[in-house]
Amino acid sequence: MAQYTHWKQTVFYTGEALSMFKGDVVEGVLSCAPNEKNHRDVDIKISYTHKAHGKPVSYVQHYFLR
Repeated sequence: MAQYTHWKQTVFYTGEALSMFKGDVVEGVLSCAPNEKNHRDVDIKISYTHKAHGKPVSYVQHYFLR
């Protein structure tokens, strides 16, 4: 019942579905920064590596929260 703000919840979908098996590892970094043109917008970068069956595959996703 708090007063309304501009903050929202969001979901970050990956570009590809990850099939996970016991022993697989996902490691990554989520970084956020204010947008250079509008301080209320947020630029988000998620980079992660999925180590499946010993083969690492890296992904980078960019999101722009407006």
